Amino acid sequence: MRVDHKTRKQATIEDLVEPRKVKHISQATAGMEEWIGALDNTTIHMVLDEFMRRPTVRQLAKENGINDKLFMRAFKSFRDYCTPADLNSVDVALLVLFSDISKGGKDCEMLYPFFLDHSKQVFPHLEAMDDLRIISDLTQPHNWYPEARSITRKIFFHAGPTNSGKTYHALKRFGEAKSAVFCGPLKLLATEVFNRTNGLGIPCDLVTGEERRIPFPPRAHLRKAIRSRRARASVEFLRDFQVSKES
Repeated sequence: MRVDHKTRKQATIEDLVEPRKVKHISQATAGMEEWIGALDNTTIHMVLDEFMRRPTVRQLAKENGINDKLFMRAFKSFRDYCTPADLNSVDVALLVLFSDISKGGKDCEMLYPFFLDHSKQVFPHLEAMDDLRIISDLTQPHNWYPEARSITRKIFFHAGPTNSGKTYHALKRFGEAKSAVFCGPLKLLATEVFNRTNGLGIPCDLVTGEERRIPFPPRAHLRKAIRSRRARASVEFLRDFQVSKES
């Protein structure tokens, strides 16, 4: 989400997306008068005004991810599309429906499928609303990364004041483990641990946001200044674990 710092108001996706122009399709017009009669833009405007005011139409739109703000933008585009200077450029099926509605033969709510199709052309993100809802849902992090969640493991949280030995004991266990990863936010500490571990005769690799010191094949110990991890290790350490409560 983008925040306007002048108004301190959060911008929604409706504020960010720009409508696309829907072009009319050239089509044969011979014999069209037989089906649409004396249909004109004034009549179409009247039908569309009634369509816009229907509560059922608004409700159907919301069920498809079109809120009131987006509805008005999509409706304006749909109205412009349906009322060009030359009606011959409008979809014949749509014109026939307008004609039937104006004569009382059909209800204006039958325009909704045409409106929805047009809205998805104007705002393509509507086609992916279900997928967008899923990938933007941050309410159930315990369901993320199912492979990682399936791993049986123990978590030890070392808490204490500064210089109380938390990092010392963690690094001691780091060196004793068959394979281990030490993750933390500071490059300086990462480099220090990398040098000290190798100095003790324990082969150790280093990965930071700027450099990678990984021979081939990779060693069993890895010191990282970033907090993402894909491969498995028998022991993993996360420095400043307490910040996870702020996530």
